[in-house]
Order: sequence, then structure tokens, then C-alpha cells
Amino acid sequence: MRAERLRALSALLPQLTAEGRQGYESLSYKEIGLKLPPIPGLPGLPPTSGGFGYQDARVRLTQSLYSAELRNRYGARKSDELASMFSIQDSRDVVVFSVGTAYVQVVASAARVETAKAQLASARELDQQTANRVRSEVSPEIDALRAQVERQSAEQRLINAANQLEKDKLTLARVIGLAIDQDFGVSDPLAHHPLSGITIETAGDEALRSRADLRSAEAGVRAAALTLRAQKAQRLPVVSVSADYGGAGPNVGVRRYRLAGLRGGAGKASVEVA
Repeated sequence: MRAERLRALSALLPQLTAEGRQGYESLSYKEIGLKLPPIPGLPGLPPTSGGFGYQDARVRLTQSLYSAELRNRYGARKSDELASMFSIQDSRDVVVFSVGTAYVQVVASAARVETAKAQLASARELDQQTANRVRSEVSPEIDALRAQVERQSAEQRLINAANQLEKDKLTLARVIGLAIDQDFGVSDPLAHHPLSGITIETAGDEALRSRADLRSAEAGVRAAALTLRAQKAQRLPVVSVSADYGGAGPNVGVRRYRLAGLRGGAGKASVEVA
């Protein structure tokens, strides 16, 4: 998009070109239909004019003073470049959001594992105390059965939480590009920080003002509008100025060579430089 913007800008800047031409020609009077009646005492018209050279060199400068089409096209390409920049920023924001979400999910799963471990330790202690009370004939055996069921349930919850933690770690590894068999742990747990001074209205206004995807869409709409205006402006008059400077004249660098016919073993040649 940057190249497109620079190309549109170049059309608004002065255009400087240099041109040089050089030729060597010989006109045929018969081909152009030029004939002279025979005049007694004067030689007839030769079949050709003979070789002659001509050269021309000049520099041209063109400047567009006002062109609604070029100005609108430049504005459209500038908006396109801005939309592309915001689109790249939005893609980066999506990557950051995905990584952050996966990281927070791993932290939450790790916290659930610690909670399940604490619940399992509590269930085991309760199971041990209930078993001692049953052996002392202080509690009925149904209490021991309930404690065993609670301990087994806590063990199953710990297994489920550990499995979910491994799944979340695999998801985080895929997002950040780690190998699947790479073992890692979360070293920086997240702490709770309450947000102050933020309401639903202010959060919505901040999102509308700072979200890159919305700004990219707005820039794309502006680019489309300017492109439409540029198409319509093709019917409008254009003001421009053009100037050139150079010179023309006989081609002094042209060489004409004439080679006489060879006779027998001895040859004779002459070269004429004009």
C-alpha cells in the first residue's frame, strides 16, 4: 500500500523527462511523386536527395496545477495505507489476546489443581478420622462409607483438574509456537487488580476510539469514497503547465562511407566524413 501511495503522489509532483533523437535519411523523389519536366541545358532531377542527418535533444517539464482526480486518488491510496496499518495492528492485537487468554486459562487451571489438592487432603483427613471413630465404635459405619466416597470424589476431581491443566498448556504451547512435547510451567501467577474509574459507557467509548479493526474499517470506507470521487472527477477540467527546452540541427556525428568498386586484385577505397 505504501508503494501505491507513493505512485499516486508522484503523479502530483513535477514530471521531468529528457529526450534525444538522431536520424540519417535519404529521400526518394520518385517515392514521394516529385517530378520535374526536362529543361534543355540543365541536368535532370536525381533519383534521391542524398543522405542527410538531423538531431534533436530537449528536456520537458510538466506540472499538474489542479486535478481533482489525482488529488482524490492520492487521498484514497493514503487511506488504503492507513487501513492496512490498522489491519496489521488488529492482527497483532488478536495474537496478543489469544496468547493472553491461553495464559490466563493455564493459570486458572493451575489454581483449580491446587484447590483440588487441598480438597483431597481434607477428604483424606476426614476419611482417616471417620475410620478411627468407627473403630472406636463412636460413629456408625455409614459415616466411614460417606467419607470414602468423598475421598474418591476428591481424587477424581484432582485427576480431571490435572488433565484440564495439561490440555490448556498444550493450547498455550500451540499459540506461542512451542513444541508439543515441551514441558513448561507458569512462573508468574496473576493477581487481582480492581479497575477503578471504568464504567460500561467509558469502556465502550474507549473501545470505539482505540480498536484497530474499527479504525481500519473507517479508513477503508474513506478510501472507497475518495476512489468514487476520483472516478467522477475524470469529467472535470485539469489545469497543468508544460515547458520544454532543447535544440535541433544537422547531425554532425553522422558518418557516410562510400566504398568504390574493386577492380581485379587491386582495390581503391575512399572514406568521406561529413
